[in-house]
Amino acid sequence: MSSVRELIVEALCRATLANRRQGARGDLVEDAYERFCGILREYSDNKLITAYRGEVELDGNAERITIGGADGIVANGITGINSAFCKAENTIDWMPMNFVSVESFYDGTLPDWTYSWQPKGENEFVLYLKPRFVWQNRKVKLIYDTEMKLGLDDTINLPIVYVELLTRALAYKMSVDKPRASDTKRNELLGELNKLEAQLKANNADNRILTREVGVRNFDMGMLKSGSFIFGS
Repeated sequence: MSSVRELIVEALCRATLANRRQGARGDLVEDAYERFCGILREYSDNKLITAYRGEVELDGNAERITIGGADGIVANGITGINSAFCKAENTIDWMPMNFVSVESFYDGTLPDWTYSWQPKGENEFVLYLKPRFVWQNRKVKLIYDTEMKLGLDDTINLPIVYVELLTRALAYKMSVDKPRASDTKRNELLGELNKLEAQLKANNADNRILTREVGVRNFDMGMLKSGSFIFGS
């Protein structure tokens, strides 16, 4: 496993800003670390790296529930809600809930298990549940994205391909910030970065579950439990 510092030195070497035998100057390492933190946020926000996630269970007993923040349901470092599931009391299986935007949430024709959310503050969100859902006294499980924060001497616990992605991204961005590399070298770094990003985006797309498109207004819990929506007519 690489540390953040080791990754930074490697990236600076690729950007011709450091020498592998002599290492990198402290000021360059600090500058590169700031850029590294920005890259982490960027890749987390666009879900290219989704290794940092948490989950929390709560009672779906209110139409608006604060998640995170000082007074909300504990969800450390939450940056967004990825998905939601529900189950009735004394049942085992979690059933997926249907997300819609806040603008569409109050449409009265939507199913009971529809949910929405929006930011309230830093690491704080409001979860919206339907009134009829609240009356059913169901449990809710949220899968949420968390901040990707790593210190300079922390170990990067990610698969090797993502360590390489971060290295390539940092090498290219530092070559732009502090242009010592030739245009040819800079274009080479960008090409390598774009190639790996494209491969990972394709892999992420392949891993998504493909399902039959079903109109929300024609979809009910009976169809979900029976699986009839898979076959259709």
